[in-house]
Amino acid sequence: SKINLNNYIGIELSGKNIGIIGVGAIGKEVARIAKGFGMNVFGYDINIDKEAKRKYNIKYTSLDNLLINSDFVSVNAPSTKDNYHILSREKLELMKPTAILVNTARGELVDVEALYDILYAKKIRAAALDVLECENMMSENKNYVEKLDCLNLNCLKKTLMNNKILSLDNVFVTPHIAYSTNEAIQRILKITIENINEFILSEI
Repeated sequence: SKINLNNYIGIELSGKNIGIIGVGAIGKEVARIAKGFGMNVFGYDINIDKEAKRKYNIKYTSLDNLLINSDFVSVNAPSTKDNYHILSREKLELMKPTAILVNTARGELVDVEALYDILYAKKIRAAALDVLECENMMSENKNYVEKLDCLNLNCLKKTLMNNKILSLDNVFVTPHIAYSTNEAIQRILKITIENINEFILSEI
């Protein structure tokens, strides 16, 4: 069958706005890469890193302003009690209809039910998700299902929403295994050994 090339028209990153939620170690790497592509970088974090602000020309701003102005929103914050569902329905509604959400941090930072509704209605262009709420429930490992703390209605509801979100044509899901490389495993082992040695030396 004949391929319709109009279905494969992409968008360029140069000149686009990227909003980084959580400008920690990973967020700064996102800023570095984004700067290399000629993007305008917005940042939202409880702490302002002055060196990163200067080095990557990060414009620190409020969360609302970041969401309103960004063509891409990258979630890189840790999961804490204070930022649970930091991207609520109200916040997701602020995004541009042409915006793309990228979550490589934790599923609990985004309200999955609200995200499904917004993607289904095409209120944003797309989402790339490396993490999902209650993602352990979707594992083929039966031990997760046997855990009583996962067998609650809220988690089961989110798991159903995860399955629904996977069916959307404007969602891309990756398996959260970027850490699983030979090099990363060696770094983890090296840091673990260094930490053990530091602990032993501190006890002597």
